[in-house]
Amino acid sequence: MTASAMLPASASPVETNQARARWRPWRALPRLTCGTLFGRGELMSSPRGAWVGLLTVSLSLGLTGLAAALPDYQPTFTKLYSPKPETPIAKAGCLVCHSDMAGKLNPYGVDLRKQKTRDAAAFKAIEQVDSDRDGVANLEEIKAGTLPGDPQSKPAAQKPLAGGTVPASPPPGRTAAAPPTARFVGAENCRMCHSDQYRRWAATSHARAFELLEIAGQTQNTECLGCHSTGFRKGGFRDASSTPELKGVQCESCHGPGSEHRGDPRKIVKTPPASVCASCHQQLNLH
Repeated sequence: MTASAMLPASASPVETNQARARWRPWRALPRLTCGTLFGRGELMSSPRGAWVGLLTVSLSLGLTGLAAALPDYQPTFTKLYSPKPETPIAKAGCLVCHSDMAGKLNPYGVDLRKQKTRDAAAFKAIEQVDSDRDGVANLEEIKAGTLPGDPQSKPAAQKPLAGGTVPASPPPGRTAAAPPTARFVGAENCRMCHSDQYRRWAATSHARAFELLEIAGQTQNTECLGCHSTGFRKGGFRDASSTPELKGVQCESCHGPGSEHRGDPRKIVKTPPASVCASCHQQLNLH
């Protein structure tokens, strides 16, 4: 409805102008709160606030592949197969069905989603399928503790690294564990050796996570920075002017600080646990 539609046909020009002055489309919008978007409590009741709120919600839902809440298959998978601790599949968490950081499904995840059920029957239906085309059926990979959606992960290829690996358990906060003396170096440094992974990451919403804060004017909001920057309060991101190389959710947000990784490839979290993903991707905030 417009201002003109609320007036009788005989309305004078003065009455028409007065009605237009009173008419504010944004007043018809829901009263958004910063708590909805940023975990804060003040009402976004101004025209600019309402439109920024809608823009932020739209961008957040549009850029984030994990925004739409999907069925949580992990409890069913764990109950059905009980993967052995310390195996790749036990540590993989979300990566059993997803690829890298983008939230996209890997071949095993695609086959699982094709099933008409969302319970144990869905897993059973694809046990004898070779989803990743590596010559090993899904069930055999699961029994061996390797990933049925990753052709580079199969029983014959699993050789433990000499000397072990860094424990894949995150400390309190939103960054994976890593050697205590390591520091954050930024994705551009990772790019020198991991160009393919960098290219895939650059196309994800994680790479653009800080842009949402810039659009919404929340770049100083400490309640948001933990999930929209790399290493915040962990010796990494401080602010956009002093540590611009750590804006957004980068490689080290999940794999931990990487300064010592180049000298010793074992000093990194190779497969972050699901708890690292869940620290930011919760149904409550729709991120």
